[in-house]
Amino acid sequence: MYHTVAAEYENGHDPGTVLMDGIFQRLIELGMVIGQDTVSGDIDAYIHFLEKQENTDRLQERVAENLVLFAHYLENPAYRPPFQKLAGYLRDSGFMTLPIYRTTLRTAFESLESYAMREDRKISSFLMDLVLCSMNIRTEEYREIDRQAGLTEEEKEAIQEEEIQLLLRKYFSIRRLPGLLRDFEYLKAHYPYAYQSVQAIECELKDDPRRMSKDSLKQLMKKDGGTRSYYDHLYTELYESGTVIWNSDTGSLRHTGKKLGRNDPCPCGSGKKYKHCCGRTDNMKIQEFRELIKNADRSLLEKAFAECYKQFSKSKKEEIDLLVQNILSGADSVKEKKSAVNFEELEKQIQWFAANAYEQNYVVPNRIIPKNQRSKWRFQVMNFIKQLQKIPPDSEYSQRAADCLEKIYKVLAEGCNVYLFSSDDPFSSVQWKQDELFHLLVTMAFRTGYSREKIRRLLPLTSSGGLSRWNLYICNQAAFLSELKTSDLKYMAIEETKKIIAETKTQITGKGSYRSGDFERTEKINHLCDMILLISISLGEAEQEIRYYFSNSMESDREIILYRALECADWMEDDRVWIDIYRFGLTKKIKPRDSLKKKYGELTASVKN
Repeated sequence: MYHTVAAEYENGHDPGTVLMDGIFQRLIELGMVIGQDTVSGDIDAYIHFLEKQENTDRLQERVAENLVLFAHYLENPAYRPPFQKLAGYLRDSGFMTLPIYRTTLRTAFESLESYAMREDRKISSFLMDLVLCSMNIRTEEYREIDRQAGLTEEEKEAIQEEEIQLLLRKYFSIRRLPGLLRDFEYLKAHYPYAYQSVQAIECELKDDPRRMSKDSLKQLMKKDGGTRSYYDHLYTELYESGTVIWNSDTGSLRHTGKKLGRNDPCPCGSGKKYKHCCGRTDNMKIQEFRELIKNADRSLLEKAFAECYKQFSKSKKEEIDLLVQNILSGADSVKEKKSAVNFEELEKQIQWFAANAYEQNYVVPNRIIPKNQRSKWRFQVMNFIKQLQKIPPDSEYSQRAADCLEKIYKVLAEGCNVYLFSSDDPFSSVQWKQDELFHLLVTMAFRTGYSREKIRRLLPLTSSGGLSRWNLYICNQAAFLSELKTSDLKYMAIEETKKIIAETKTQITGKGSYRSGDFERTEKINHLCDMILLISISLGEAEQEIRYYFSNSMESDREIILYRALECADWMEDDRVWIDIYRFGLTKKIKPRDSLKKKYGELTASVKN
């Protein structure tokens, strides 16, 4: 419908500026939501529309609102070039004449660059945090808007928190010199809008870094009326490190002289070890060292080692001599393997971890988990998984090991929905992809045998629960499907999935009313329908399940139902099923997009050939 109105506008029919702007906004947003490849063309048409309009304050307001709306979808890299094209047109044409909307345009460019910076490996996590904090601090233009609109107490507290975040990072900037100045140069060359937000900090660092660090810390301590209560709540690690103490009576700073260990948590609050964060040096890693000497000339290599040996003290040389002699003689210096896993103790530790995680004891102040241990949860989980993988399939603990891994998986998935840890992506924190960890769970659960109970217990995890930012439910479903080795197991999985869908539907309230959890139940049903369709395609018997899919999917728009079903066929790379689904959608009087019509024509021709 929106494309039809847009086409009529191109042919001379003008329903009005405000109405057409709303149509273009809805057209572009819908394309971004369902992943259409027409977004770039739609934005070109929108730019053409703006070129013909009189530039009024009302139109600027609507365009600014559209920019904010479209920016929500920039996580998808495919939408960044058309978004940049729209923002570039608005900037180059001088479309935004009012200060408030020029600020919105600048924020749009900042959002665009922030997404690109997250994927740029040359941008350190410290620099990324510094830039984001600087972007979030209110400019003079924003402050004028705040004075006109008025701020709530919650908004004032949020602004104060952002100011404290920035001050803390400015305090620790001195420890990242001179590397941070090189980072600023890279930022200036590749991300000009992000650079503008930290340009003043760069000037301070070049002028007098010690003074900037000292002034930042003094401002930090004076927040919240000069008391430590607010500062304690946000930056407990700074005090635990023992680096500084604020004397509220004298209004001065005192260094405790306590040396910060390289393996201690970094006092900047990042959750990383000090040696990997603010205490990072430019020394070579062992892999870099090995690459350096890999193809080196033997004579130069001997000279380098001789010079290095001279640098050791006499006491160190005694240790080095023995190590070198053992290596050159071929003696085995590998440490003895650790004793077998004590599963009973491991199981208790996992239960303790899960209980405290659900109580949020790893992220909020409490008297159960010590402060200096809360950021180490990820190392515990990584060790838990490693120990569980060592349990052999024929062990008496094999099934209980799978149950323990399921508890860990559920905790990490819940941590993607609510803050159970200091990270919003617990799977990345423990260095696992969500679908790979789920695949490991399925493998361990099925290695002791298949049963309806196991299949029924694992099915909800394929289609509900928290998601890592890098994962989709269909990835979990593919992992689950790969472990259904026989047709009987696949039929059993379809039966159990249909039972779960029927039970979930009874828990949803009828039309005209809404109950907490209805949205999650609806989404769960939609994803379980995807699971059924994927299994039926793998069996080569998709015709009956296509009908079931369209009858039981709870998407409000039939076009989205068709699109999701076609996505399942794409995932399974089955062109014939894709054609069958498309034709079934036509019988339901669904009007496909032009891109789908084009693909249907191409697939039909290829199948005939």
